[in-house]
Amino acid sequence: MEPFLVYPDGSTQSLFASPRVWTSLDGANYPVSQVNTFGFVLNVLGFLFASLIFVGLFIAIRVLLQDGKISLVDLYLALSGLPLFFVTLLIQKQYMNVLALSVILVFYAVKLTEQFLYQRYFSGKVFLFSFGVVLLFLFLALDTYDLRVVTNFPPFQDGLEYQTFAHNIYVNLDIFLANTPPRAYKVLFPYVVGLLHILFGHSASAQLFIDTWCAILSGALMIELMKELRLTDKVSLSAAVFYLSLLFLPSLYIFYFRFGLIEPFSTTLLLLTYYFAIKHQRVGMFIAGIFTVLLRLDYLGITFTAILLSSAPIQGTLKNAWMQFFGWLKTNWKLLAAYMSALCLPVFLAVLGYFLFVPDYMLNASDTDQTSFKSFIDGLVKSYCWRNNERPA
Repeated sequence: MEPFLVYPDGSTQSLFASPRVWTSLDGANYPVSQVNTFGFVLNVLGFLFASLIFVGLFIAIRVLLQDGKISLVDLYLALSGLPLFFVTLLIQKQYMNVLALSVILVFYAVKLTEQFLYQRYFSGKVFLFSFGVVLLFLFLALDTYDLRVVTNFPPFQDGLEYQTFAHNIYVNLDIFLANTPPRAYKVLFPYVVGLLHILFGHSASAQLFIDTWCAILSGALMIELMKELRLTDKVSLSAAVFYLSLLFLPSLYIFYFRFGLIEPFSTTLLLLTYYFAIKHQRVGMFIAGIFTVLLRLDYLGITFTAILLSSAPIQGTLKNAWMQFFGWLKTNWKLLAAYMSALCLPVFLAVLGYFLFVPDYMLNASDTDQTSFKSFIDGLVKSYCWRNNERPA
């Protein structure tokens, strides 16, 4: 079903086809001259803000080149995003992942060759610049023209449910979702979705574009983690490219980039938790870990293991290594207990509140409530068949 406008002469028009849609009669009666003036001021501010960004980017690139942090090859790869932006406008949307995957593999070959020949400086920031700028250009072309379009997510999908929750929070003012409580693994994300709509309007383009940022930042964080683990630049680059390549395979591309799901945000925050842990930044580790679990409760176990990266490097024989590990656990048991408590307490309080004040609260979806090995297999098969039959238009 799609809402439409009915005019006095009996003609109709799709609500989404109108360039200006008012949510109230007062808005529709607002003086057009004042609306246009306000719009002009916003456009000028936007232009000035964009100019400031580009000037800052130009200065930063110049400094990085002078300091040897990026090479001319990195600059060439980043600047190739501009012509690829226009290429994206010419291809059909369903081939976007093929174009992106091809670009990633070509860039990977170029950077790997450069590393073999010149052994240049490489880091997650270099990856973010040389690979990230181009991918952002590609998805900017894909999502910009949908800024005036209300995205219709497939029915019975989590993406649509998050939109519904966000509407209830920010429009119906059901701040704690007492009338439509989320399941335990969806507590935080509806608030994020609603905030994006407040900042960028009814379109889901901003949310889908941020998913691209999440993919790029995840690759950069993987590189930084591997450098901390003393892996070579070539191995770090290969791992990040392999991760991005997986995301652009047909099925993963649809679910990661086009359905507005939790996974892009939660995966990036999980990697950020590991990054803070290996850097021994415990405050950052605690904060990132809490937000990760609030986004995805089933990430609790793997989020907790991040604290192991904050331990001193273990060396020696297998026996000595285990002795050092258990010694570290014994010495830091208070830190372990505090970290686990910090991860569990926010979700526990939210779920407890729903159990106490919301009748018939459902902790998790019925298709994930497994009572036996057979029910687990049945749920897995149903989930696989359903995912292969449901595809966005």
